[in-house]
Amino acid sequence: LDKEVPTFPKNTDSIWIQCPKSFDQLHWWLQLAKEQLGSGIPIHIAGMSKHIPVKWLKWFEANNSEYKQLPIKKKARLMAFKLGDNLPVLNALKGYQDLDGKDINALPGVFSRDHMDIGSRFFIHQLNNLDLKGTVIDLGCGNGLLSLACANNNHANSLQLILCDDSSLALVSARNNLEARNINTAHYNHTDALLNVFEHADTILCNPPFHSGNRISTAAAERMFKQSRRQLKKEGQLLVIANRHLPYIPILKKHFKKINTLASDSKFVIYQCLSPR
Repeated sequence: LDKEVPTFPKNTDSIWIQCPKSFDQLHWWLQLAKEQLGSGIPIHIAGMSKHIPVKWLKWFEANNSEYKQLPIKKKARLMAFKLGDNLPVLNALKGYQDLDGKDINALPGVFSRDHMDIGSRFFIHQLNNLDLKGTVIDLGCGNGLLSLACANNNHANSLQLILCDDSSLALVSARNNLEARNINTAHYNHTDALLNVFEHADTILCNPPFHSGNRISTAAAERMFKQSRRQLKKEGQLLVIANRHLPYIPILKKHFKKINTLASDSKFVIYQCLSPR
């Protein structure tokens, strides 16, 4: 985490990008490329045609040179251009205020960086009622919102907070948000779920992703649940916030002997998973 932004090799001849879901993320990558490599470098961006809005195509054409679209094949689109001299400047940090009115910021590509997602909001209200102690792992931490809620409610110095994410940009964002509130004892792990995390937890917090690209998928959540089973102390708990329609109960029962519903509403449910198998 010593570098807050991606870097391109100095001898880069061209850049090929699989189009992300977030335009800000794509815009930022192009901005970084221009800052580090200069304008004029060839850029190729590919993705499924239905997931690339026309306004994005117009932006590429308006702000770059030698823009062209290759013929669509198997519903996929490829755009090519040379990086423009005068790309609009994107402010890398964007955020919102948490429930205490304090700023939470994040870099492009971090989940829900410009608004508090309603699932996390519901989760935080329930965390307010829990007395968490010992080691707490924030699995898939994003901008650190859940860790901040735990620290605020349970005296940060009494908790050992461990934040894990497969995005280094998420971890940098989370670290900045925690340190802005003088929470300086947390540990940060850039890893796939809980791989290479050696501490065992009293509580694991999990708001798992359920999209893979633009498709609904429970694969990442199942990997998180399985690894959480191994990472918990004997009397530990996994707390999961989930959309009600997602089929998590059968998956959780494979890894935990006891599943409690702590809270639910019309959209979300919070599971407390105990007794790892």
